[in-house]
Amino acid sequence: MNPDDEAIAAYTAEFRDATGYEDVLDAFAFGDSPEMAEKLARLVVDGDKRATAGWLADEDAHDLPAPGRHWIVLDGDGRPACVIRTDEVEVAPFGAADPAFAWDEGEGDRTLEDWRDAHLRFFTRRAETVGIPFDDDQPVLFERFSLVRPEPPPRPALVDRDDVTVRPLRPDERPWLRTLLGDGVADDDVVEASGGFPADACPALLARDRGRTAGVLVFRPSPTSTTVVTAAFLTDAPRVEHALHDALGILRDRHRWGAITSG
Repeated sequence: MNPDDEAIAAYTAEFRDATGYEDVLDAFAFGDSPEMAEKLARLVVDGDKRATAGWLADEDAHDLPAPGRHWIVLDGDGRPACVIRTDEVEVAPFGAADPAFAWDEGEGDRTLEDWRDAHLRFFTRRAETVGIPFDDDQPVLFERFSLVRPEPPPRPALVDRDDVTVRPLRPDERPWLRTLLGDGVADDDVVEASGGFPADACPALLARDRGRTAGVLVFRPSPTSTTVVTAAFLTDAPRVEHALHDALGILRDRHRWGAITSG
């Protein structure tokens, strides 16, 4: 894919004029094909993709991302699609990836299994160019980022405080929930809730802490009780657990469900 240098220059000038940003603003495309670049750029703009992983051996050692740095993301035609800001960078073995990172990368069904399968195929393909084999021990650069331009799409939250946001889990996010909680969540635990709860939402809540997926809480509401079925936390921050329970309390009061109990 050939970058559209004229479009990139115009976009860069407009962004700098609008924001006053004066630091390095390089442009890049995700993946290794126009099709992949287009697909992943759209995931960023739509709000699902907030992380990326790069094989360290396949990265430019003189141009690695660092927190606070901004980047122009190109689409499949080599034109600017958006601007992102690197928030967090960690180098760790490929095998160290966890469900939270797979979810934040926003690709496929967002489960760790699907993430590993897709990235193993990609890095194995890149190994032909790098000249060394790829395996679980290879160092990978795990990066989380934020969408700067255009403005990220709104994500209504029940709780938004102390860097923690909580929102209902959607039905399409169920595979990730099962990856995290295992077989402890049976089909009957993910049902349409009563009392006005949105029919297209699962009775579960998702918490994010400073841009990282931090925990989930599965519950079963009814007019007589609101039962916490199970919960899982990917951080030991008490504010995450408190935020999840406060969000459940908001839903309970809104829809007049019964008292909250533990299952």
